[in-house]
Amino acid sequence: MVALKSPRQRPVGTDPYHWKNVLDVVKHDFLGPRDVQDAPTPSYVWLGEQIGLIALGFFAAIAFGWGWGASFGGEGGSLMAILALFAGLAVFGTFGYQKYLDYQAARTRWAAVFPFSDWDRYLAVGTPVLFFLVGVVLGWGVFGGFGRFLIALIVAGAAAAGTAYWWLRKKIAFQQAGLPFGYRLAAFDLTLQDNDVTAIGGFTRPAETAPAFRHLVVTGPTGPGKTNLAVGIGTEFANQLGKGRYVGLSDLLHLVGAPAAPSGLLDYDDGRALWPLTEAELLIVDDVDAGLDTKALLSPEGLESALTALKGQKPLGWLAARRSVWVLGEGSSPEGWQVTLARLIGTDARTIRTVRLPLTVPAPAELEHMSG
Repeated sequence: MVALKSPRQRPVGTDPYHWKNVLDVVKHDFLGPRDVQDAPTPSYVWLGEQIGLIALGFFAAIAFGWGWGASFGGEGGSLMAILALFAGLAVFGTFGYQKYLDYQAARTRWAAVFPFSDWDRYLAVGTPVLFFLVGVVLGWGVFGGFGRFLIALIVAGAAAAGTAYWWLRKKIAFQQAGLPFGYRLAAFDLTLQDNDVTAIGGFTRPAETAPAFRHLVVTGPTGPGKTNLAVGIGTEFANQLGKGRYVGLSDLLHLVGAPAAPSGLLDYDDGRALWPLTEAELLIVDDVDAGLDTKALLSPEGLESALTALKGQKPLGWLAARRSVWVLGEGSSPEGWQVTLARLIGTDARTIRTVRLPLTVPAPAELEHMSG
């Protein structure tokens, strides 16, 4: 039996979005060992959804094609043929109506704080339609002999493979970031200042090599908002194939104190291959996991003491030329966090921006999982 190449075996320095690496991820998702302790990866879930859509379209085409041919092809209709005809029509109609509702929801779902492009909305609805049509084309090819089926297989296969490659690169970027959920910034509905929106926008673009601010501190009251905003930044960054990494505050200490991954391989946690901490172009640190036993970490003094005890001065120095987002509570003043993080990173405090979310918290924003 040939051993599969696990995504964790891919060296950090290689292009994670090369088609060979994407294929390794697909093979591992389909044929690799399934462990109940491993979390299903976004690429695995996405592939399963698209295969289901292809199967649904194939069934609809076969049922409709056979029912139509048996009922109107001169053989005389039968109850089974009529039922198959209506079953195919029902699938087509139900699927089309569902996608119409999805499109209408996408038009009204987004808040007005961060922009959301029409292109993203069309992708969210159009991708499942495309894979459904792939199944329909394959089903259509079955009724035309080997030649037509071969043409259908080539055309549908090329469309499916190209679209899958485009999407899977985004799914790999998302899952290697370790983000807890997918959240588009356009769904964020808490009021922010215009200059805060502009500064946050700079964090979401990997190609921008000189953003106005490299480090962002998000503070505010307990409740929905801070983590959503941070994960939204990470989601948009991954959506543009940036190397982001999300960690809890307690996990940060563990990773800073741990030895480097052997041979420069990716980190591995819960069945996911993740960017090593020091390879991330964007680091998101969330205090969501700081409990009673780590309460000291919620103050600038406590965090600085813990990190310097592990790595000495400037324990986060590798972040100076990169970007970071810090989700922190109301334990101390934003200015205190700015000064402390500047010392830990070894940068000017002016490169660190603070965004404080408003006290008035509206209804929680709807989570938007990465579509496609």
